[in-house]
Amino acid sequence: MSQSYSYSYSWDGLGNRRSFGDWIVCGEGPPAYSVQAETPAVPASPDRAARAASPERAAHDAPAGGAGAAAWGLAYRNVFSDLGQWMGKVLLGQGLPESVVHLPRGPIRNAHQLALAAQVSDASANRWVRAMEGMHFLRRSRSELALLRPGDFLERWQNAVRARPVLEIRAVFEWPSERPSEELHERLRACKLAKRYALGLYAACDALGLGIVRGVSPHLYVEDLSPHDLDVLGLRPSMPGEPAHVFLRRPSAPESLFRGAVWVEGLWVADVLQCWLDLVDHPARGLEQAAYLAERFSLPGSQGG
Repeated sequence: MSQSYSYSYSWDGLGNRRSFGDWIVCGEGPPAYSVQAETPAVPASPDRAARAASPERAAHDAPAGGAGAAAWGLAYRNVFSDLGQWMGKVLLGQGLPESVVHLPRGPIRNAHQLALAAQVSDASANRWVRAMEGMHFLRRSRSELALLRPGDFLERWQNAVRARPVLEIRAVFEWPSERPSEELHERLRACKLAKRYALGLYAACDALGLGIVRGVSPHLYVEDLSPHDLDVLGLRPSMPGEPAHVFLRRPSAPESLFRGAVWVEGLWVADVLQCWLDLVDHPARGLEQAAYLAERFSLPGSQGG
């Protein structure tokens, strides 16, 4: 790896493009950096930022003002926390094939059974169930935990994901490659990364046999990218104006993403629910790919709006 990069990822030399830790905050699509020194910036894409929904404007049925609004905001944060998203996958994904999402199978009758299935604490599961009930997304009975208004639940989930910045590095292979996807797959199979990883977005759809969009550089989720991992993969940060071979992302909800990932031909691949969440807003025909996934697996209320 060239000494000139020093792994600070401030490689363009511009003072107004500063790193946040070892990552930069990028918008989707063409390079449009929006980075602050102390806190992560909002995604640089104006359309995406305009649609981002914070807990304060999370839903039309939230109580207005006072203790009720505060309690509703707390419920929102519990429901769409990292482990909250994972528990949502466990319930919502029961009807999906094992080939597209990895999760425990079987009836879930109460919060304790949810905790056992999702491998979270009883306290976390109880908080999540109460929060879901408070938002009218879940009903408890003697026989099951029943998901209510799944279309609205998915819409809120979309909004929670939109509100979080995209932490991404644009990278290129040290040696020229005309087949970046195949090159990345070969290197991932041949090496052992220090942290968890999973193919994401279009690359994940292709690996699951569900891709309909071609020509997009692969996305790779990495839990915590180190200089050693970059070297092992034969990658370096791309220079300004240099087309990216690989987009490296740090997930905002790592437990939800990595626990649901599927093992496909020697590679970890993001599950179909994660792909749908990530692609709905992507400018490279993301809505079209997300709509295909929604139709293929009958995801409720998933028109991408």
